[in-house]
Order: sequence, then structure tokens, then C-alpha cells
Amino acid sequence: MSGWPEPDIICLGCSFTSGHCIPVELSWPNIVAIETGLKVNVVAGCGIGYTTIENMLVSHLHVRGLPQKIMFLGPDLQRLHTRMPSTTNKIVDHRLNWDPVRQEYWSNGSDKFKLRQYDGKNIRPHHSIITGMNIDAVQRLSRWTKRLGIGFALSTWWKPAHHTFTQLGLEEYTPLSAACNHQPANDAQKHWWSYSTDGQHGGFHDQLHFAETFLGHPISHTTLKQLDEPCSLNT
Repeated sequence: MSGWPEPDIICLGCSFTSGHCIPVELSWPNIVAIETGLKVNVVAGCGIGYTTIENMLVSHLHVRGLPQKIMFLGPDLQRLHTRMPSTTNKIVDHRLNWDPVRQEYWSNGSDKFKLRQYDGKNIRPHHSIITGMNIDAVQRLSRWTKRLGIGFALSTWWKPAHHTFTQLGLEEYTPLSAACNHQPANDAQKHWWSYSTDGQHGGFHDQLHFAETFLGHPISHTTLKQLDEPCSLNT
């Protein structure tokens, strides 16, 4: 298992956090590392859910030690170990569709998707069980990070999960930042600005929003100019 010993920050998540289909230098954990100058480890994988991420984190901590802070960009709440084979219970288009004019991330989608995550209506029983397991995993992370004095920040790229975490009143939860005056700083960033190679994951622009959410401030142009270079990021 690779990574810095005793990292400052651990970034948790799925393919959006692992830098899937874009250069790892343009991923949000690498942006956090460049902006802060801290040691950042990544615990993430494609198509995985909260319970799997929790188990991967425990293994990582056993080998690498405790961080000062954990940043968790959560996926949809209906994943167990891998993405469900049926797409009838999810929004197929995973791109984020930022709406900076209205300053709203959740500008699209429908009520039926918003409701399914937390009220049990119009949902198959096994989906409801998986959602409950994933919420339990988040709440366990909340409890033990408090006991150990580790900072814990949670956000999500999936609209229904946002409504679930808001409904639950999770104190660690922060909605994604929608403030936007970003411009690419070089040709590589222009190339990856909007799309990944698979066309289903957000591009570099979305990764900037992820990073800003966890950092709590806009990414500087000085940082942007450094993002074609490797830095203190280990996965």
C-alpha cells in the first residue's frame, strides 16, 4: 500500500477522487496538496461505495498512521462494493452540470430522485438497505474521527446524496461550492477542462470545485499555474 507515512490529509472517494480518466495532476486531491503544501494520501477507487471506502481507509491507517484531517467526496448512496448493474435507480449522466449564473449546483434532476435517498418511497427494498448501510458507514467515520481528534469533512457530487445528508443534518457535511470565475491557466488544462476521456466523469473544472469545497476558499491563479506538475500526492 503506497502513500506518505503519517499524512497530513487523506482524501476519500470513488473515481472522481482517484482522478479517473484525467491526469492525476489535475485531480482535486492534487489541487489540495499544491494549495496547502501538505502531504496528501488518496484512498479511492472506481465504482466503490461507502462501506468499501471505510474498509480501505482502516487498512490504510493501519499501515500509514493517522492524518490530521480526512476529506470525503461521497458517491451515490446506493452502491455496495461496486456500481449496481441496473441504472434504473440512478441518474445515468454523472457530469455535474454546473450552473454558475444561478449559483446552484442542484439545478437539474427531479423530485423522485431527491426523495428516494431518505424517505423510502418508490425504492426497492435492497436499495433502501444499501443506502442505510452507507449512511451507517458515514456516521461511524464521524464518531471515530471525533474520538481521535481528526478533522472530518464530507461532501458529495451526487444530487440525491446531497438531499439525504442535508435532511440528516450531518454537521460535517458541506454542499459543493458553486461560485465560479475559473479560467484554465495552460493548454493542458484547456484540454481537460470540461470532459474526461470516458465522457461520464467531470473534467478539471469540476475538480476545482471539489477542491474549493474542502479548502473553503477559491483556488488561486498561482496554484492553477502549478497544476501541470507533480507534487506531494500519494495514492
